[in-house]
Amino acid sequence: MGGARGGERGAAVIPHLACLFGVVLWASSPTAIKFVLAEMPVWDAPALRFGLAAIVLWAVAVALGHIGEVRRIGWRPFVAGLVDPGIISIMAYQGFLLTAASHGTVIFALMPLVAALFGRVFLNEPLAAPTIAGATLALAGVVILVSSQDSAGASSLTGDLLLVGCVILICGAQIPLRRIAIAHGRPLVTTAIMMSGAATTTIFARLVFGDNSAPLAWAATASTDTWIVFAYTAIVISSSSFVLYNYALRHLPVARVSLYSVLQTPIGVPLAWAVLGERLSWVEVGAAVLVIAGVAIPVVVSTRARRAAAG
Repeated sequence: MGGARGGERGAAVIPHLACLFGVVLWASSPTAIKFVLAEMPVWDAPALRFGLAAIVLWAVAVALGHIGEVRRIGWRPFVAGLVDPGIISIMAYQGFLLTAASHGTVIFALMPLVAALFGRVFLNEPLAAPTIAGATLALAGVVILVSSQDSAGASSLTGDLLLVGCVILICGAQIPLRRIAIAHGRPLVTTAIMMSGAATTTIFARLVFGDNSAPLAWAATASTDTWIVFAYTAIVISSSSFVLYNYALRHLPVARVSLYSVLQTPIGVPLAWAVLGERLSWVEVGAAVLVIAGVAIPVVVSTRARRAAAG
């Protein structure tokens, strides 16, 4: 009996670990994008990123013998991928070209509030008091961080608004993605289909808006560091984080999954400072502590509730 309960508790923890590891990867994305855009054109970067991510995921799916799941899962993940991460990535790359990486990590921390509302309206998911309290505390941290962003580096209202738009679209896209995850599972194949949709959107945008006079002329002069960081965004962030994300959506409500996104702030802001030189003030450190506390509240409460129910 004790072993069975231990197994159940372990299974219940796995989706939370998936969220945590996925968010750690996403938290590094703003800094990685800013780093890559120093040498890689803004239209080329997402097209190459998601094209490579799709190739890697399909190769893994074929190697594991999961390719037969494509027909059962269907076309909906492809359509979802056209928007998230397709259109969203185009907006994000344009936004990060115009604003600081630390600004982006703060703005993306607003996801729990938007996602909780979307989950309530479209999925009839309950808004538990701990989730509301945690999101409110996290928002307070975000407000403090935004108010102290003078030290964050060059930023603009246009760039910030593009990233706010990304947050809204991401939260909207979570609704069909959760339905797909619940209905089908198979996060690897689902993510491969999504990345194919994202690659379609970004490659089309590259062909329409990119510089076609000398395609990939920059590639010959791009540094090794840029190529390494780019490979990280494509293979590690895009491939791995979305697999983890789709797995978590099958087992957790949208509001709970998105609540982990506030961890992007305490992880991403110091990373932007260390890699890009975007300075971090003590006020921002204090605000990051509030954000972490906001994530911890619903997780701790739900864990204690499960233990009490288990006796």
